[in-house]
Amino acid sequence: MSAVVQRSGGPCALHSLATAEDVMSLRSAFHARLVSDHAAAVATLEVRSGTETAGEILRDSIVESTTPDELLNPAPGAPGRTYEQIVWFNGLNWVRPRHAAALAALRRRLKEGGRLFISYAAHFFFVDDCPNTELTLANEIRAAEGLEPVSQDFGELRFGVEELRRLLFGLRIVRFEHIEADVVLATDAFREWHSGSVKCLFPDTGGHLPRLADHYMARLYDVYRGGKYRPRLCTTLVCAELPHT
Repeated sequence: MSAVVQRSGGPCALHSLATAEDVMSLRSAFHARLVSDHAAAVATLEVRSGTETAGEILRDSIVESTTPDELLNPAPGAPGRTYEQIVWFNGLNWVRPRHAAALAALRRRLKEGGRLFISYAAHFFFVDDCPNTELTLANEIRAAEGLEPVSQDFGELRFGVEELRRLLFGLRIVRFEHIEADVVLATDAFREWHSGSVKCLFPDTGGHLPRLADHYMARLYDVYRGGKYRPRLCTTLVCAELPHT
């Protein structure tokens, strides 16, 4: 069956991410949208990649947790329990190049008829009419440091619906939805989360990474807050089901 592809402008309001709470509130709205049709009171496994958890959203489900490392490197003799639901917020990007193995491990943990809910950053931030801002700025800094330019932007960390069809073989994609929210960056509240992307642009700088990352993020946020372009926070939501045999 073909995936159901929906594009949405996301929440209508212009979101001011002035505090860490603002950031988490908007991301929680994305997560709640992802699992809006989850089943209540069934065994649910959550894959935790950071501080954001499904506990508040799925309070009516039995939630157990694991990590990407535990999925990819299970302990000898670890139980092979299966679940009606598996939820993974904002982590698929960061397990490349082992993403296929991670998804295969999740598929093995699903019961027949069970559903896998995944969200991931379709774009971290992008600026209208200037999609290569991050890569261009990073290469300016790399040139000043005597480093070769990088050609990789965040495209290699994104997944389109066709790639997901290949990765989720054996699963039926029920929903594939890309949502975007216009945001205002009045402060640096989002920088801590966003700074995780810097390693893609400065992979070879070793002990110099903290200094270059600070320089890069300061200049990037000057652009974002300069008023010339419109930043957006973009997330993709996927729901896939393991059919009954």
